[in-house]
Amino acid sequence: MSNQDQSFMGFIAVLVFMACVWIGITQSGACSTPERAHRALYNSGFTDITAEGYVYFECKDELFSTHFEATGPKGNRVEGAVCCGFQTCTIRH
Repeated sequence: MSNQDQSFMGFIAVLVFMACVWIGITQSGACSTPERAHRALYNSGFTDITAEGYVYFECKDELFSTHFEATGPKGNRVEGAVCCGFQTCTIRH
């Protein structure tokens, strides 16, 4: 095997490892903050809140994202994501 083939195989191994780590982190809930999401929703007038689990591709600038279902301030049932950075959270539905 040439040096170029070995380098390519090493690159592929690193990519596979990084993908496995990313999947492990997101599936474990490490990038989700249900407590902060619940507090942000409650403080915004939402009730009957269920906030759990990481949601993919909803929050591009914030570090944490949590899927939620709740009753909105106007009484309608809504579903969306709460996106949290280090200091603030944004509700997207």
